[in-house]
Amino acid sequence: MYIYLYKITNLLNNKEYIGVHSTMTLDDDYMGSGTAITRAIRKHGKHNFRKEILQFFTTEQEAYQEE
Repeated sequence: MYIYLYKITNLLNNKEYIGVHSTMTLDDDYMGSGTAITRAIRKHGKHNFRKEILQFFTTEQEAYQEE
């Protein structure tokens, strides 16, 4: 299980979204589930966003604390 803190940047306006994700595979194409980021991706297209993994964690509690 991978648990990580990530940052998604809107390449059009440089707005950033920070979140935590847990997954069995790093290649799952996850781009956030919040209302604002979901709406922005729908509006501007996924190709206008960049995702960066900032840090890996052992537990979700540690990840959410860092978030």
